[in-house]
Amino acid sequence: MQGDLFAYGRDKDEGDGRVQMLSAIVVAAAGPRRSRLDNAHGLAASCPWPVSWTSFDSVEIMSDTSRVRLFGNLDGLAATCRLVVDRPAGSRHPRVPQAVYPVDYGYLEGTVAADGGGADVFRGGAAGAGVVGLFVTADRGKRDVEVKVLVDCTVGEIERVRRLLDGVLGIGSLFVPRNGETSAG
Repeated sequence: MQGDLFAYGRDKDEGDGRVQMLSAIVVAAAGPRRSRLDNAHGLAASCPWPVSWTSFDSVEIMSDTSRVRLFGNLDGLAATCRLVVDRPAGSRHPRVPQAVYPVDYGYLEGTVAADGGGADVFRGGAAGAGVVGLFVTADRGKRDVEVKVLVDCTVGEIERVRRLLDGVLGIGSLFVPRNGETSAG
């Protein structure tokens, strides 16, 4: 997949034009270049500090080789680590009671994620499908960034997980499908 990558960040010295703290990366993969840049700048309009921009034209977002390696590694972890389900489908989030898990949620025992716990996993009902994708999330409340692996999930289950993360929990998320498409089969 090819696209334009726009990065913006905080200019701590306020005026030298150098990005010293990365605040966001915006990937625009379709449409005329001018409209992609306008959309990226529009996302930063509410930024409370001076914004500096760097554009990386035609950056390869994820090569086939890196995608195969990433998902091969995830397959290996999913196959060799026990999935501990601590929030079964239908259970409520411990801190956000209106959030109900649409599929099983847990972690891979013996792994380590950014938050110090095990690698997070959503497991759906399509037994045997394996790792179908992942979500990269950014939670400002917890001040963390995490990866949530999707195992045995259908397209509908992926969409329900997305609604849970984005709509109910208010966590920003980016779906990375195994096959480089916008939805899994």
